[in-house]
Amino acid sequence: MTRWRRCLAWLASALAVAFSCGGALAASPEEVVNQMWCPVTKTCMQWSAAPGATQYLLYRGTAGQLPALLNATTDSCTRIHNAGQQSGQVLQESPPAGGLFWYLVTASNSCGEGSPGSASAGPRIRNSTTSCTATCFDSVRNALETDVDCGGPDCVPCTSGQMCAGGSDCENGICNGRCPPPRCMDGVRNGTETDVDCGGGGCNTCGNLKVCCVNADCTLTFCSSGVCRRTYCGDGVANHNETDVDCGGVDCAPCTAGKFCGVGSDCQSGVCTSVHCQAPTCTDGVRNGTESDIDCGGGGCPLCANGKLCNAPGDCASSNCPGINCQPYTPTCTDGIRNGSESDVDCGGTCTDCASGRRCNVGSDCQSGVCVSGICQ
Repeated sequence: MTRWRRCLAWLASALAVAFSCGGALAASPEEVVNQMWCPVTKTCMQWSAAPGATQYLLYRGTAGQLPALLNATTDSCTRIHNAGQQSGQVLQESPPAGGLFWYLVTASNSCGEGSPGSASAGPRIRNSTTSCTATCFDSVRNALETDVDCGGPDCVPCTSGQMCAGGSDCENGICNGRCPPPRCMDGVRNGTETDVDCGGGGCNTCGNLKVCCVNADCTLTFCSSGVCRRTYCGDGVANHNETDVDCGGVDCAPCTAGKFCGVGSDCQSGVCTSVHCQAPTCTDGVRNGTESDIDCGGGGCPLCANGKLCNAPGDCASSNCPGINCQPYTPTCTDGIRNGSESDVDCGGTCTDCASGRRCNVGSDCQSGVCVSGICQ
């Protein structure tokens, strides 16, 4: 099945999506990066968290649809809606012989869907059809659906009143046997809310430092880069508790490198030296920049040791990031790598015996029981 499976990793320069709306900047999530296969499998994909994301959408297309990613014609179908950073072992489909499937992940929140990024020929224009799974629009409850054409790992989340098995089956993230309607007091960011139980027009406005899309989401503040800020954080003057113009202090956004600061929290990097914010480095003792943990991971710093935080396998010295922490990699007899006690790839040692012509250490590594000059006879 895996012979023709391919995944094109869309890891071009990140494009943060921000658009003017009611005089404020709406903060839909940034581009999803570090999209790759899960360790030792080609039926699961994983990706790094996108700031501000509450849901991820995984799209699937064919080779013939690739050019359509640069125009407004249909280029893919929707494969998965997921709140996590992994698809799960559900990508069991195989393209026709000689063909390929490509996958693309985007992030979304109540402010909208984030950017699909750019290709070498220009910005991508994602235009997906309905679900890739035929049963998700046949008006019958079947396959892994929890209600008719919704729920489960393949179909869209269910709406209020429909049956569910868990929170991920519901648009509002809550399941009580059936998906309840979003409420402004349910302790979950759902419905049109921009933060938990506030914003979006249907609930109370949000307080300082809460997530917002437009100014109207905020109480006596304004929406700046997706966060409610005090009005003086945008007046062009260093005043109140700011450490520099419109940044620093307890209310405004952290300052960029070179700006005045009093403590590390005044700075985007978390490092304030000689009253100036410093640029992130891999030796400053702070988790900043692209790092997944303090001074490691993220592509620009050394790899992280086991137990350190990670976003993707590439952050770890072990190349194993099954959740949020680097873990030791345990060799198996089916991982396609010569490791552990194996004398050749996935055979010999404690694995199955190797066929003739494969490497061996002793006769017991071989199906024939004969090992000559390190080769099974």
